[in-house]
Amino acid sequence: MIDVPKAKAAKEKVAKKICETINNYVNEKTDGKIRDIIKVEELYSAMNILISSGICIVGKWEQPFNDPVFSTFYSSATSKKTIQMLSKSISPGGCNLTKGNSWKCIGLPYKTRNIWLHILLPNEKDGLSHILENLNYSFIKRCVRRYYF
Repeated sequence: MIDVPKAKAAKEKVAKKICETINNYVNEKTDGKIRDIIKVEELYSAMNILISSGICIVGKWEQPFNDPVFSTFYSSATSKKTIQMLSKSISPGGCNLTKGNSWKCIGLPYKTRNIWLHILLPNEKDGLSHILENLNYSFIKRCVRRYYF
């Protein structure tokens, strides 16, 4: 029999450690510009699946980003903060865009087009948990399918 209170306490402890690790990593990699990208409460509710990847690729983007600008970032429907964001104008054929009913995925190529960065975003400010519930190999394969925009 599962001791539910004990299981919940363990889950919360893991969520705190994951948030601390992610926030410290992002803080270090952004030279302190982004300190708290995720909160324990946000992670705890969507903790059945968590994918965190830190990859450093030394390369040039096919189309460079514009200078960073400050803009509002929503980490949930009720939690927002102003952070620096990158943007870019896309010329035809310059990215890969796939869409579902509740999400969109944009693929941005590096100069050689051998490596792409795919960013999966919910359509709604509080839609991440719905995406995570449906995340599997087939879903990811659909996201990275090539539909050039």
